Amino acid sequence: MIPTPKNALPLARLTSSDLVEDKVSTCPGVESVRVVCCFVDADSYRWLDRTRRHPLAEKGSRRDGSFTTNDVRAILAHSIPVADGDWRRPPSLT
Repeated sequence: MIPTPKNALPLARLTSSDLVEDKVSTCPGVESVRVVCCFVDADSYRWLDRTRRHPLAEKGSRRDGSFTTNDVRAILAHSIPVADGDWRRPPSLT
């Protein structure tokens, strides 16, 4: 059921949050980088998804442990764009 205008939630409450906007989203014209989120379970296993269906590979599928193009594609399929910024640059040593 759709609420009447008198009972509707103010739109500002739907869009406000404590998140730092430039670290979680991008928009056209903003320089961005892709990141891969990593979820760690109680046993210290790393996963590409919150549901723990896709493990984060520590080695590639080649005999020598290097990653194939398909290995990299599988990981990048879980990447997300975020706005570039000072957050990803190492602090200066001065």
